[in-house]
Amino acid sequence: MESEALSAEELGRRFIEGFNRRDADALVALVHPELEFLPTVLVGQRAVYHGHDGLRRWVADLVASDAAHKVRVREVRELGPDRFVVLTEVLIGGEVT
Repeated sequence: MESEALSAEELGRRFIEGFNRRDADALVALVHPELEFLPTVLVGQRAVYHGHDGLRRWVADLVASDAAHKVRVREVRELGPDRFVVLTEVLIGGEVT
């Protein structure tokens, strides 16, 4: 898996780039098969997605929702050897919300 050689900073940035393209394949290529993913909720209910199938389901849900927002990385914080959080700004129409 390519992501093993990436720093948390680079991994977080590439993840956000994949998110902004709504590219499930790019996201799956970056993460461990046993991923536990807790995305920020703008609308709807809080959910936890597990593994590659969960991540693909999240992207499909996002695409189906017609959410047009993008995000920009503000900071990547390492929480431990295998965990980090990506802090972002949400952009709608290019403007921070």
